[in-house]
Amino acid sequence: MSKPETRCNKRLVLQDESEHMKREIVASLLTEILLGLKESNKKTRNRAYEIIVEIGHACVDEDKGGNKENLYNFFNMVAGGLAGESPHMISAAVKGMARLTYEFNDLLSNAFDVLPSTFLLLQRKNREINKVRIF
Repeated sequence: MSKPETRCNKRLVLQDESEHMKREIVASLLTEILLGLKESNKKTRNRAYEIIVEIGHACVDEDKGGNKENLYNFFNMVAGGLAGESPHMISAAVKGMARLTYEFNDLLSNAFDVLPSTFLLLQRKNREINKVRIF
């Protein structure tokens, strides 16, 4: 994910659009943002983390019509990455969920709901997935 791409993604996601439109935009960009969490370039990786957190804050921003339900839906969208086919995507989803849970205490109950499946994935003998446990 390049720097101009990152800026463009942020603007698209945080624009004042209808709820349905925001959800569609986030869904279309989420894979790219999650994979940015696994980038070797530190600036790109940090920017991907910032975007995940900013989207979370935008979900709960009451001035823009946000609420906790939007945040829960966003968390579940990120958790959907656990069903990815590649180990790279699965570990990126785990990192995204961890960052959101760290930032938003309200997500702890949702995180507990997906922990059993996450633990099953972490038992795989795949190096890419197991590296997430270390960090």
